[in-house]
Amino acid sequence: MRAPPALLSALLALPWACQEVPEASPDDAQSRDAQQPDAQQRDAQPPDAQWRDTQPPLEDSQTRDAALEDARASDAAPPPGPHAHCRLAALRPHEGATWSPAIALEPLRPTVTLYGDRLLRVTYGQPPPPLSRFWRDAPAPLAAPEGYWTTSDEAEGFELCGPEFSLIASAGGELDVEDRAGVNLLRDLPTNSGPSTGIEREAPAGEALYGFGEKTGGLNKRGARMTLYNTDAYDADWGGFRPDQDPLYLSIPWFIGLREGRAYGLFIHNTHQIELDMGAADPSRYTIHAAGGRLDQILILGPDMAQVIEGYTALTGRPPLPPRWALGYHQCRWGYANRAELEGVTETLRALDLPADAIWLDIQHLDGLRTFTVDAGAFPDFEAMLEGLKAQHFKTITIQDPGIKVDPGWPIYDQIIREGLAILDLDGAPWEGQAWPGASVFPDLSLDGGYQYWAAHIRGVIERGVDGIWLDVNEPTVFPESGGGVTLPDALPVAGRGTSTTLAEVHNVYALLQAQATYDGVRAARPDQRPFILSRAGWAGIQREAATWTGDASSTWVHLRGALPMLLNLGLSGVPFVGSDVGGYSGHATPALYARWMALGALSPFFRGHVTRGVPGQEPWAFGVEVTDISRAHMRLRYSLTPLMYTLMAEAEITGAPALRPMIYAFQEDERLLNVDDQAMLGAWMLAAPILEEGATGRRVILPEGRWFEHHSAALYEGPAVIEINATLAALPLFIRDGGIIPHIDPPQHLDGPLEGPLYLDVYPAHKRTAQRIYEDDGDGPPGPRDLSTYRWVTLRLEGDAAGATLSLGDIEGGWRPAPRRLIIRMRRVDAPPTAVRLDDAPIAAVEDITALGPPTWRYDARARALLIGLDDTGPFTLRADYDPTIREPIYTAEIALTARPPEGTPMDTPITVATSENGWTHQPLTWDEAEGVARGVITAPAGAWFEYKFARGGWCTVEKWPSCEEATNRYAFGAPGAREDQIWGWRDWCDEGPCEEN
Repeated sequence: MRAPPALLSALLALPWACQEVPEASPDDAQSRDAQQPDAQQRDAQPPDAQWRDTQPPLEDSQTRDAALEDARASDAAPPPGPHAHCRLAALRPHEGATWSPAIALEPLRPTVTLYGDRLLRVTYGQPPPPLSRFWRDAPAPLAAPEGYWTTSDEAEGFELCGPEFSLIASAGGELDVEDRAGVNLLRDLPTNSGPSTGIEREAPAGEALYGFGEKTGGLNKRGARMTLYNTDAYDADWGGFRPDQDPLYLSIPWFIGLREGRAYGLFIHNTHQIELDMGAADPSRYTIHAAGGRLDQILILGPDMAQVIEGYTALTGRPPLPPRWALGYHQCRWGYANRAELEGVTETLRALDLPADAIWLDIQHLDGLRTFTVDAGAFPDFEAMLEGLKAQHFKTITIQDPGIKVDPGWPIYDQIIREGLAILDLDGAPWEGQAWPGASVFPDLSLDGGYQYWAAHIRGVIERGVDGIWLDVNEPTVFPESGGGVTLPDALPVAGRGTSTTLAEVHNVYALLQAQATYDGVRAARPDQRPFILSRAGWAGIQREAATWTGDASSTWVHLRGALPMLLNLGLSGVPFVGSDVGGYSGHATPALYARWMALGALSPFFRGHVTRGVPGQEPWAFGVEVTDISRAHMRLRYSLTPLMYTLMAEAEITGAPALRPMIYAFQEDERLLNVDDQAMLGAWMLAAPILEEGATGRRVILPEGRWFEHHSAALYEGPAVIEINATLAALPLFIRDGGIIPHIDPPQHLDGPLEGPLYLDVYPAHKRTAQRIYEDDGDGPPGPRDLSTYRWVTLRLEGDAAGATLSLGDIEGGWRPAPRRLIIRMRRVDAPPTAVRLDDAPIAAVEDITALGPPTWRYDARARALLIGLDDTGPFTLRADYDPTIREPIYTAEIALTARPPEGTPMDTPITVATSENGWTHQPLTWDEAEGVARGVITAPAGAWFEYKFARGGWCTVEKWPSCEEATNRYAFGAPGAREDQIWGWRDWCDEGPCEEN
């Protein structure tokens, strides 16, 4: 039976609760990518049409049934009149996508253009031009909007009222926009002062402001002053940018406001330098001033932040799914000076069992620092070197800077001069500035020929065997020796993509144009592979072309603390593929700083270690054995979560949602979270609370409402709550929401090629229905629309009840299938043995080894309070486990099996003992295994807690020592069921330590 139109409209408009099923995904019936055109064509569609097409998450039954009843009632009702939230009396149906009041408002007259029910453009002054010519494509206004009403009487002012908003332009010149709930979003009077165009707007107390692209400081920008002008922000005293530096490299004129719990977004469609005062001068107002152009703003209504970002990325573009290897660890530094050094780094990564996928070459690999070249002396047989790295499953990324060395006789320079492709000075000669290779010219990337010039040479680089491109100093940057400033003069004339202008308008989009040309060049060289590009600078829409990172962050604790809010605001600005240089760019990181930064890097979508030249290396092994082990653990965690991170990036391609999300994004109703920026959500289910403070031995974690399970042990915490956790240098606190489904794998050494082994699903049933979609494919392939046979989305649904839980895999979209593998499902918490486990209503057998091949089996792990179920991954299923869901002991006592391997010569006639911080440092004996030459035992600790321990031979006078009788620091471990094996190097009584008395 076909649903009536009103019913379909009501279902599409439902405010689906992210508490129930936060993950948005493609339609079940067909591939959305197969239905949609490529990114260029898709972004040319009306934005509202795109996000209407996005299937909402699965709903709970009460919400769904209420929506159906409302839809049936509205379908039977007569045609509606003006919406209830319309404010003026005399209204008539409105036709057309553009509206302007008949009375002139002083000093400028607004024109409103509709791009969707939740997206309206307000332009002051002259009629609005087409949207940005600097994007590949821009969406068109609605052709024939329905359900809009406008005034027919001038007495009270003019109103445009639609399904989601009401806009009034008063006779006195005030512009006022409210959403359908009556929350005022905009109330302003435009001003025009000299060359600067500005707006002043009311900002009610309590409003939070997020986004703004790449900015220092906290997450909430209320009360901040900011400049949007791409700048190389290097400060020699810091070896990077200052902690409070503004502006930085990347400018996005966009923010999300949160008023009275309802979100909206504002995009300032202006590429000139912009000054923002978000309540610094006057806490009740914010102001926006542009150095040129016009007042052109696009308002996107929520009320959810996810809807706002979905609308914004429908306008500016969605990030394409990267190749899977790009989500792995990348190793870089300014200073891998030759082939032997570079290959030594990759060999060490593999030898130390440190997962990694990419190696990077900074400007030292260029011949005389010339862009598009290779120093054949330092890197002989370059193509052969790249092939050797590929054989180790390493991708190679090379840097390409925009400055072209002035070097007559060099074909690349001669071409740009011969064909007139360089930016010119005011006298019509190529403008020259000092850059890394010396005197340089810069291609006019807003000129078709300059754009094609860059794309063609990028193609040549890729055809040599390079796998990705790094765009640096593309603000664009020059050295102060050029005659003042660190960029090209704004007054220089440029082509402007068909509209002659100056760099004042093009400066902020120069990197965006460069990234577009780079993307085209990579695609031309390798049409069957997804491009990987990293760009330091950018503007709105950079996410369509490139990933980005936080630039030259110094190796300091204050920069580590500032990295997470910067990453979160970039995600809220439509740029999800982001990261920071692990260890900091300036170098001289301490071991503790590097270890903590590695933990943050493991959670960041882009995961790269990088450092400048002339300082000690910052590879994972550069800080000693302890930090190497910690780094390995964090890297392995990241690689194990590949199915989750890959799925989040696939979802970003569809909805624009960030992978790493502020807490307020997921829990918009929780006012405690408005300013929380030292913890975040990785997707919908995983809360990460990295430790970012120097010397910290613990941290405070804010838990929203619901049940939260510590990731490794499933220790339970009831929210809302604020908890204090202890932490060692190895700690990375992670918590899972009830209802969560976390896919993971055994961590591989690289992500290039098929992922082998079982797929694990950790599930946390709640007394509600939740779901998680998982995206899978071969890991690469052509960009743009994908054939149904090349990928698959699977939908998992989970529901707990008073008698157990049900997990089902229902919808499978796409024809791609993994190699034969097992699914290992871990259901947590199950504190009592199940009474039955059934697969598709048929009972399955209990076994001791859940990984054994064969028919479906299950095993109850009493130590871990978990039910393990193994089955073949062959298609849809329904799995039912009957058990008592009562959690009897939220923080249980975890048992850790311990094996101590003593140094050669240790006598077996005295016991080896272990003392822990959890047992008051009382020595307890282990049992000798004479056949293996080791001592074994069990130690205990509260689930989810870090603790310390040390070995001895009965007391402190025989306590363990490191090699050469060095004092041994306390070992540490985590309270989760498992096993540990430790090597002991020596004993105190073997060393010349003098007299000893037991404490």
